[in-house]
Amino acid sequence: MSQSETPIKTRIVRVKHKNGTTYVERRQFQYDPKRKFNVPVKSERIGKICPETGEIIPCRPKRKAEPVNNQSADIAPKATATRTSTGGTDLLEWAGRTSGLDAKVRAAFSAEGMAQKILSVARYWVMTGLAVNRIGTWQLTHDLPYLPGMTPDICYALFDDLGLNETGMQRLFQALANDVEEGSPVFALDSTTTSSHSKNLEPYIRDGFNKAGDGLATYKLVTFYSIASRLPVSFEMQPGNISDVSCVTNAIKRAQSYGLRVPEFILDNGFMKRDNICALLRNHIQFTGRATLSDNWVGHSLDDVTDVEGKSLRAQFEDWTNVCPFDHSIHGVSTTQMIEFSWARERKRGEKDVGQAESQKFRLYIHFYLNINKAHNAAEELKNRILNLKSALESGTALESLSDADRKRVERFLILSRAGRGGKLKVALNNNALQKAILNSGIFCLISNKHKDKWAVLKRYRMRNRIEDSYRTSKNELDGDKARVWSVNKVRGKEFCRMVALGYHFYLQVAVNKIKAKAKERAIDTALTQEDRNAYAKLGKWLDTMTLHQILDWFDCVETVTVKNSNARKRWSTEATKRDQLFIKMLREERHVDPWTDDDLDAIPGESLD
Repeated sequence: MSQSETPIKTRIVRVKHKNGTTYVERRQFQYDPKRKFNVPVKSERIGKICPETGEIIPCRPKRKAEPVNNQSADIAPKATATRTSTGGTDLLEWAGRTSGLDAKVRAAFSAEGMAQKILSVARYWVMTGLAVNRIGTWQLTHDLPYLPGMTPDICYALFDDLGLNETGMQRLFQALANDVEEGSPVFALDSTTTSSHSKNLEPYIRDGFNKAGDGLATYKLVTFYSIASRLPVSFEMQPGNISDVSCVTNAIKRAQSYGLRVPEFILDNGFMKRDNICALLRNHIQFTGRATLSDNWVGHSLDDVTDVEGKSLRAQFEDWTNVCPFDHSIHGVSTTQMIEFSWARERKRGEKDVGQAESQKFRLYIHFYLNINKAHNAAEELKNRILNLKSALESGTALESLSDADRKRVERFLILSRAGRGGKLKVALNNNALQKAILNSGIFCLISNKHKDKWAVLKRYRMRNRIEDSYRTSKNELDGDKARVWSVNKVRGKEFCRMVALGYHFYLQVAVNKIKAKAKERAIDTALTQEDRNAYAKLGKWLDTMTLHQILDWFDCVETVTVKNSNARKRWSTEATKRDQLFIKMLREERHVDPWTDDDLDAIPGESLD
């Protein structure tokens, strides 16, 4: 291979001169096979770094030489042309504008260029899911809000600046929190851990529960999400060894700092411990959360609470009146109880000293649900596993050859005996243990201090399951599986940009879901022509097979060419199929994606809750 056949690579670098000025240069290199190293091809100065703001000050354009004669000018008239991929970035531009996210980010950060950099990194992640070390090359063919251009160095400097700019971050958090919905805003509260090899992230990076299971030290993110707007509202970094239980007190303070007087939290069982419930009740915070049946004060109600006929709540699962109207595999029962909570005083007041025990009874609505399908599957799985173990032991399989898990199952669910010394091994089923093991299979519990209706509570909790999807999105599609930065400030700044990226992702996803539902409705609308119905049906079927990332990737092939010369200034884009044109048309109809409706909630599938 000759040098002419090797590709030319471009890098954006910073060069500090002796006069103290840092210049930004675009350098081109090409690999020389004979010399076996990269040789410079071209170097162009882009601008210089402002020492006060850190922004790039572009160089003044050089005056171009006049043509030698009129003939040369006619042969080579002055002209510029650009070709950029605009299809995917146009979708993100729409999401940022209609959701108000772009405007809020710009309002929160007054420093020139900082908001544009944040939005650029967020859009890059949503489009690619790649680390920022590739953003320089990618933006050569894509438009981003920060016009001077992004480089990996600019990104890392941005993360560092953001990590120190607590005022700007809190300003955006408050704007998002106060713009979610009127009345009593509803927030999902959840946490995730992020692994890191770096020890420079102390005190946040610590050994603790690692949700990725990769054995690395982690830091924890506790995040607020608005149920109504589908946007992340705020996050807080915590050391990786801090349990979810201890996060609720700070969450209450955060809500109060945003001016939210009557918020409602949707919580999973990691937060729903007795002390946390007590803290929520004492601070007059409304909540709906999943409780653990193993907690005695929760689980005993299934058998201890009875109706006027002496029928327990567990027995009432069988009643047809307790079948969920929007998910027939779910049966539900409820009870209202006054539960007494105790706590130790934190302040002295009057005759009451610090540490003195106090107690109060609070009204709680406790809802139990039985997933018939899960209960059946759990019973069948246990039955098959135990009967197979029984058969294996009876056929001569040595107990020592079994796995540790199977030996524990044998000890718990089987009774082994021999008729005399060296007699044949007898294996019997421990029926009581088996019945006890499947007693609560498929049963889960939700507790609320606000919602008495069990089906309204179930809908509300299913909404928070979307938060789990958000974390999977962050780790799988937004470069969130590892920290990839080596200071606490950079981590906070990077997580802030990722939160903005999640805002784009969720808003677009909901819009796509709305379009898909409308397309299917119009596909059977007899008021439309057959041709139109077929077009909507085709679009709905296509959207059923596409993820949001695939949709963005699909539209990324749309290119826009802009040509400027002495004759004209023209702009045109790649031709699109009728299906793609219909999608864009329906997206433009969604001038604002409305909050969840009851129909939306009914359509949410019954994700795993127990």
